Amino acid sequence: MPAKVAMMDSADQRLISLAFLQGDWASRDAEGISEEIWSEPCGKTMMGTFRMVKPDGTLAVQEALAIVAEENGVFMRVRHFDAAMTAREEKDAPIVLQLEQIVDRTAVFRKVSGSKSLDTITYRRTSEDVLASEVAFTPESKRETLRFEMTRVR
Repeated sequence: MPAKVAMMDSADQRLISLAFLQGDWASRDAEGISEEIWSEPCGKTMMGTFRMVKPDGTLAVQEALAIVAEENGVFMRVRHFDAAMTAREEKDAPIVLQLEQIVDRTAVFRKVSGSKSLDTITYRRTSEDVLASEVAFTPESKRETLRFEMTRVR
């Protein structure tokens, strides 16, 4: 079996500070099971997935996520899908957020385009085995902030 390639060695320096996201994270609560998986930085990208499964086993939502280091900043792009892989967003209009701040193991991404209600997504590594995230919405949307506290699965 070939040795694992050290992808972080070739990663854009702006992404190295986001390596704390890397891993397979999950939580279980009354809403069901949530799982988020992030690759390690490689080149100018990181890739991620998220899914939420209701207590009855049906899929509530799944997401494809990409973080890309570009000339004018670091951007996260998000697309939501249903169980049939039908995208909520138009094919040429993913939700786009820009890395606004990173301090220690906390990163704040602010929405640039693609959603009327989303404001920020914040990731915080609270310990070696816990990744917390908050999805905050604009005041006009009157939506409650979504909070997740996931533990490392592997």
